[in-house]
Amino acid sequence: MNILILTEDYPCENNPYALSYIHTRVSAYIRYGLKCTVLSFRSQRDYVFENVSVVSSISNIERFDLVVSHAPNLRHHIRFLYFNIESISKLIFWVHGHEVMNVFSQYPVPYKWAYRQRLSRIAHLFYSPLKLRLLKFFLQKFCKVSSVHFVFVSAWMKNVFFSNIFQLPDSCFSVINNPVNPVFTDHSYEFDAAYSPKKGVCIRPWDNSKYAVDMVVDFFQNNPELKCDIYGRGSFPKRNRTPQNVVFYSKFLVQSDLSSLISKYDFAVLPTRLDAQGVFACELATFGIPLIVNDIPIMREMLKGFPNVVFIEDADFSKGFDTSRLAPSKFSNNRFFIDNIVRQEIALMQDAD
Repeated sequence: MNILILTEDYPCENNPYALSYIHTRVSAYIRYGLKCTVLSFRSQRDYVFENVSVVSSISNIERFDLVVSHAPNLRHHIRFLYFNIESISKLIFWVHGHEVMNVFSQYPVPYKWAYRQRLSRIAHLFYSPLKLRLLKFFLQKFCKVSSVHFVFVSAWMKNVFFSNIFQLPDSCFSVINNPVNPVFTDHSYEFDAAYSPKKGVCIRPWDNSKYAVDMVVDFFQNNPELKCDIYGRGSFPKRNRTPQNVVFYSKFLVQSDLSSLISKYDFAVLPTRLDAQGVFACELATFGIPLIVNDIPIMREMLKGFPNVVFIEDADFSKGFDTSRLAPSKFSNNRFFIDNIVRQEIALMQDAD
């Protein structure tokens, strides 16, 4: 198969982590013998990154057996498809989240001091409803011209799409989770037989309220016998008082180093107010480190069955926690392994062909 993959951005030498979850699967496609070309709308040049051919423009769309659009937006994806849809016989939309959501009504309210996010949310009071109407119009139009299939990264994401855009018959969609990065499956969490949790870790953007750093701080403020290091960037520690047992490290972490860093800690705390899947939580659960998350539907859908995951209510992040509930594991669940996911995706693409 010859596949064209549309994406807003793609890794390069100067920015090797841009939408890396797409590169992870494309690299696997190539290992399995598929021919892939990536059209990156942000790229100003053609280049090759780790054996993947990335282009800034494309012609002769007819030569591709299948076009895959990851997180389709109006500005680039939909416009490109509108002018080329007559030349596309098979099309798959991969729905990841933001692109089909009403940011104003469905995203959590930004922190009071996060002025840029607050202004953006106000803009989405007007933009998001228009975006959803236009997306519905064009997607319906494409479905009449080409053979179109939709992939959702979770059942939760599918339900949001059905509510915001339109419902689909069962034959027109699939639910396939994002795979975890191989750095979390090449090695497993190492722990001592006499496991005794004392120090936790959290890796999150600090100023986006959906990542709930405030809940992490509350958790450790109410569990002073525990310590926590929070990695990321932002203004949170400058804008908020934090307890002495919490240390913020303003640091950009290289993905290949994450497993060795996380292995230095006894457990991780990773609540979220909104996620289409929560890939990083899936990565830590797969890795085997004890993981504390909040008990919301998307986390239950993704992490149910992982023995090292503890679900607690949002309100309980402001209470004492019994650390005897924490238990590490070794690769107890291979649900998100790259090969397992990619086999599903390739089977789907071959069926589409």
